[in-house]
Amino acid sequence: MDAYRGSAWLDWWTNSSLRFSTEVTVVISTSEAGWEATGRLVEDDDLQGFEILRDLDPLFSLRFADDSTIPVTVFSLDNNGAGFTLREYRDEPEDD
Repeated sequence: MDAYRGSAWLDWWTNSSLRFSTEVTVVISTSEAGWEATGRLVEDDDLQGFEILRDLDPLFSLRFADDSTIPVTVFSLDNNGAGFTLREYRDEPEDD
């Protein structure tokens, strides 16, 4: 697989039974470091809640239609916050 383009959901869990979920379109491509991903919120109405949660903790689960998930860190990409980049979550600090 060179790239995946499609819909997914970003889930932010408050606790084990309560989550905020927003639909996104994502482009995931392979890279030397593993993979790179960018995305955009499908509904602009979700932007304010998404930004608040991202500021509290940028760790989300990227969920696909088959319910498979990848833990990701969300980074804002554009000025209004609707576009973003994703990195696979790692428990150790990243060097930027």
